[in-house]
Amino acid sequence: MKKTKRIAVTGGIGSGKSTVMKIIARFGYQTIDLDEVYSELLGNEEFVLGICETIGVKPLIVNEKATLDRAAVSKKVFGDKTLLEKLDSFTHERIIATAFEKAGDSDGGLVFFEVPLLFESGLEKSFDEVIVVKRALSERLKSAAKRDGVPISDVEMRAKNQFDYDNNDLSLHIVIMNDGDVESLEEKVRKVLSELRQKE
Repeated sequence: MKKTKRIAVTGGIGSGKSTVMKIIARFGYQTIDLDEVYSELLGNEEFVLGICETIGVKPLIVNEKATLDRAAVSKKVFGDKTLLEKLDSFTHERIIATAFEKAGDSDGGLVFFEVPLLFESGLEKSFDEVIVVKRALSERLKSAAKRDGVPISDVEMRAKNQFDYDNNDLSLHIVIMNDGDVESLEEKVRKVLSELRQKE
């Protein structure tokens, strides 16, 4: 039986990774967004109660259903690295398992996962290949500020807390430079997909 290859797509804020994922989907590949998987899991009481138990917070009860008190979680883990690591360990394991379950593993081929904080979360080894979308910092900041309707200074703060894509070794991964128009980006994605298919 042919094994499905799991490909992570990541990049800094405003790099264009979501655009790359849309292009990949247009080429007919299955794409899964881990942020969306997490949002879906937050609708699962067992998952919510697991988070609460892991870090010691109480859930909110809304319509007789346990929901996550995000403010309480943020307050609890703020400045507590050990507790944050426990939270990340619990959530990441279940997010990855759920995402891989969605992808299935019976018909081979390539499945792409958008993972915004791949390196920050230490999840790169969970995937067969990693695609990093890179873009000039100034362009990233402008793009994200426009998208989110916030000042560039706000985006700059978020970017500083992310993995440094410009000063870390990415030689083990596939890098797509988003430095032109959408047509140029699409052509680069097409080339990468062709190379990945040849590796199958």
